[in-house]
Amino acid sequence: MQTDAWFYEVFSRFPDLLFRLAGLPYEGHWRFESITVKTTEKRIDGMLLRVDEPDYYLFAEFQGYDDPCLYWRLYREIATWYESHPKDARPFLALVLYLDRSYDKGGEAFDARPPNQIRKLYLEDCLRDLQETFGPWVVFRPLVVPDLDAVRREAPTWRRTLEALNLPPADAIFLKEHLTTLLMGRFRELSRKEIEAMLQLTPLRETRAGRDMLEEGRNEGRNEGRNEGRNEGRNEGRNEGRNEGRNEGERIGQIKLLQRLLGLPQTSSEALVAHSLEALDARIAELERQFQAQ
Repeated sequence: MQTDAWFYEVFSRFPDLLFRLAGLPYEGHWRFESITVKTTEKRIDGMLLRVDEPDYYLFAEFQGYDDPCLYWRLYREIATWYESHPKDARPFLALVLYLDRSYDKGGEAFDARPPNQIRKLYLEDCLRDLQETFGPWVVFRPLVVPDLDAVRREAPTWRRTLEALNLPPADAIFLKEHLTTLLMGRFRELSRKEIEAMLQLTPLRETRAGRDMLEEGRNEGRNEGRNEGRNEGRNEGRNEGRNEGRNEGERIGQIKLLQRLLGLPQTSSEALVAHSLEALDARIAELERQFQAQ
């Protein structure tokens, strides 16, 4: 199961969580990014940068598989970052978060020189140390619970934890969707309907935020269609190209939005543009049936 993207999305919205997980003080305003070191085209899972004043850098690596070269790769990527920013002398703290202790094969190549630091974290230990005051971190409990019986016992607590956060609707739905998706990834015998019943979640399509997201997708599609139509209009007659492109773009926007809500891989615009309007309509109808069935 790919988890890097889940961690990235959660920390992008809640950058303080990584500090809390590591037992670090959280001061100021930080931004979480996934960065690519251009000279090697290697991507660091996450990097937190304080944006209100200079401070140390926090690099994060989320490890969900065996990798005997993990630390060599991490050192290389951090070193390459500083090589590409030669005037930046801020120190760093690198956190390696193991999703399972079995993935830690040891063998750190060397220690960082203070004030730079490298620390290991184990997700199960971190969640236990939170002493059930999980907050948004509760969405990662499905990664560490031992079995489905434990899920059924803990699910009501997870729901109450999320409800007690009193988050804006978009953030609340974001976390509930992550919790549901991770449960489906870990326990494939569970259907989405079973999970929603277990967590007593309101289906996304029935929430105000869900309806707002659908409308947002339609607007994105209209904008994409207008832009595409203008481009086609320059080449093939303005009015005809504008209308055809707008109709096609609106459909493409709807398809992408529905795929995102359903947790499906997103089809590229280039691939969708090759289909007729009738084929796009058929795809929209199928996705809407899946959405309504949730």
